[in-house]
Amino acid sequence: MLLAASVAFAMSQSTFFHIEKVADEVYAVIRNEPPGLAVDCNVLLIVNEQDVVMVDANIGPESATATLNALAEITDKPVSAIIATHYHDDHMGGVATVRQRFPKVELIAHKSANEAIVNLLKPAREGMIAVAPQMTGWLKGLIAAGKSAEGTPITDEQRVSYESDIRIADRYAVEMKDIPLPFPTKSVDSKMVLKRGKRTIEILHLGEGHTPADLVVWLPQEKVVASGDLVVWPVPLVGDNQSNVPAWSKTLAEVEKLGFKTLVPGHGPVMRDTKYLSQLRSFYSEVTTTVHEQMNAKVSLDEMIKTLKFEDQKKAFCGDSTVRPFLFENYARVPSIGSAFRLH
Repeated sequence: MLLAASVAFAMSQSTFFHIEKVADEVYAVIRNEPPGLAVDCNVLLIVNEQDVVMVDANIGPESATATLNALAEITDKPVSAIIATHYHDDHMGGVATVRQRFPKVELIAHKSANEAIVNLLKPAREGMIAVAPQMTGWLKGLIAAGKSAEGTPITDEQRVSYESDIRIADRYAVEMKDIPLPFPTKSVDSKMVLKRGKRTIEILHLGEGHTPADLVVWLPQEKVVASGDLVVWPVPLVGDNQSNVPAWSKTLAEVEKLGFKTLVPGHGPVMRDTKYLSQLRSFYSEVTTTVHEQMNAKVSLDEMIKTLKFEDQKKAFCGDSTVRPFLFENYARVPSIGSAFRLH
């Protein structure tokens, strides 16, 4: 049984996350960092009769340790399984830390994750460790010069975001050098069901979107779903060489069909309606339709990137923010065009 004082204690220990109880003995660890170039993931903690099942495991040892310490304030039950919503390090970098504390823990991922860990995660990790000093040096230079990435005078929102990016990237470069790759012990094709006493935990591959390996975790009795990076707020995260923008809207429609009451996204606040999913579906559908029309007219990819601005979509995601337009350009607009072009 979780005491209110325990939640308050856990929340007081970190300015970087807070804990929300989303159902009976189900807790979302929600990251508090501002939107930026470097992000850590939300984690779902499912406390069962005999054990705990985690959904995702943070970006690295420091944040995974903080999550486990917060969990210890909730229960002393062991973590028996981590479900990886996909293979990116901001969700799996903490797996080794969980395994150190709970050596028998299972790691459950999509069947394609092993190959992706070798071919994609490993070089991405090595590249990020190598480039982090340059990235943080660039951001520190912008702050010192009072300039934004776009060359305009820096705003308070941008300064806070850059400082968060610096902290996450610097920590990652130091922590992850000797961390073993997080190879799964169990794989999922389309569906796996875990029974934990009276609780049912469904692990579902509803389609591609953020990666080919996207899994969602569905608690049918509690009507809670953890979406991984199929849903990212406030600006979607798209990789043109890994994401499937043409399929993404359909996959999100399958998430909606679950009839959830609570959705825990990969990044961003807990959601209790489908409004933001509809916004994402609108964006991916518009990009796909527009790019395919342009391709039929023999327009090149480079020309599309120059001319297709999706200004209404940009306004919907960015509002009056001074940080989000840069994220929209680099993490949403340009890679989404690339993905739709590649998969036509």
